[in-house]
Amino acid sequence: MTPCAEELLTLFNAARSAIGAPSLSFNLLLNRAARKHSSYMLQSGQFSHIGENRSSFAERISNAGYFYRNAAENIAFCPPVSKRVYQIWKNSPPHWQNILNPDFVHMGIAVAPESVMKSRDNHYWTLKLAAPLKFENLAEAPLGQFA
Repeated sequence: MTPCAEELLTLFNAARSAIGAPSLSFNLLLNRAARKHSSYMLQSGQFSHIGENRSSFAERISNAGYFYRNAAENIAFCPPVSKRVYQIWKNSPPHWQNILNPDFVHMGIAVAPESVMKSRDNHYWTLKLAAPLKFENLAEAPLGQFA
């Protein structure tokens, strides 16, 4: 996990703790999905929840191999500064609601480009949040996860 991801995880968990929500933990599969989407937005120049081959955030999470019962995606276009993207999401009620959602326990986060983290230029951020599918939840799984 990058220092930037660690800082955001700490900030998110402090906010979640204040409302009694469980801590998030870093998930490699969600992180891969986030990295792939940030890279796609950078390469295509499109800032959107619609991804490569018109994929949805849910398809990208499933394609990464993460089986979920609930999931969300936040994106941002801003400088590569943890506290800056944190404030952007905190000031956006739908994004902040995703971060504080007590159902979510895993996260993955990426920013592209990765190579110029000291830059003041805007970068493409992707945050994936999810609750894993458990065996007893199989009947409730979103369609397409097992196709």
